[in-house]
Amino acid sequence: MKIHMANILNFMVRYIENDYNINPLGWYVDSLLSSINMLDGLFDTDSPTADPAYWYDWKELIEEELANDNSIVDEENGLTPEQGLVAVQFFLHHRYWVKDNDMLLKDAHADLIREYNASKDNLESSQLWQEWLVAISEGRKFDKLFSGEPR
Repeated sequence: MKIHMANILNFMVRYIENDYNINPLGWYVDSLLSSINMLDGLFDTDSPTADPAYWYDWKELIEEELANDNSIVDEENGLTPEQGLVAVQFFLHHRYWVKDNDMLLKDAHADLIREYNASKDNLESSQLWQEWLVAISEGRKFDKLFSGEPR
């Protein structure tokens, strides 16, 4: 199953918001990046991320949305959940961590909401969307983990 890339962007904002709500005082972008780091089968688990809870949270977010709206599926141009999480990691790393590796997650979330609201009427021509497209291209490079197929 592949999810439309605009929906993955929305999931990223919700994912950060959910994570921030768990620990609103001291969670850093760096901490989230470390937790969702894709391990590419390094460990023998059912999770491709360093912290399996983050993978399950990501999948749950997508599954909940699918139960409400199956129009988010885009088999032709979309991303797998794994590719989507790689895109999220790339985007957060390049938009926030590279500029300020001590940035609080709440500040990154506030920036995303501000940028999204400022450009929602013309999202596809915004700087936010252009940065997201670069992240999407990185996500597309990622093969599905645990497929049993040679890489």
